[in-house]
Amino acid sequence: MPSLNPSDPPSDESLLAESLNGNPEAFTVLVTRYERRIYGLLWRLCGQQASMDDLYQQVWLRAWGGRASFKGRSRFGTWLYAIALNEVRAWRRGARHQTLPLDQAPEPVQQGPSVLDRLLGRARRDAVTASMVRLTPQDRESLTLRFQQDLDYEEIARLTKTSPAQARLRNFRALRRLKDQLKDQDL
Repeated sequence: MPSLNPSDPPSDESLLAESLNGNPEAFTVLVTRYERRIYGLLWRLCGQQASMDDLYQQVWLRAWGGRASFKGRSRFGTWLYAIALNEVRAWRRGARHQTLPLDQAPEPVQQGPSVLDRLLGRARRDAVTASMVRLTPQDRESLTLRFQQDLDYEEIARLTKTSPAQARLRNFRALRRLKDQLKDQDL
């Protein structure tokens, strides 16, 4: 539905349609809107700077090349997250990557303190981050999509090819495992 207020920014879907109609600058606006979220998702799921940069570039190349296949059955952001998750999963299957302890990985560059820094404080955030690394990739993925990317269970279910109830249960169990890891720490 078109916006009633002409000062409202164009929707993701309308920008995607514009890019298909020969306006590549419209896709640039989408990249700008989602670059931090996609980079943050890759950071949480991958944690290796060299691999993240390659994955980040691959996500946008796949989105650009596959934009005509977007059918509108989900939001553009959900479709883009699905591409990113598929790239991370393919990267994990590659078995050529080596994991680093998270405390040795460089911090992502961001301007100003993140929401997590402001809410939890540095010590608590570091403890949560270190505990997240010890979780399974599926648990990290579940918690990242729900709490760091702020997706609802319907969107998570579509991305993980499960039901919303299964997505909710997976998230509940991942939270319990994270809590068990954190209980020994004085936070």
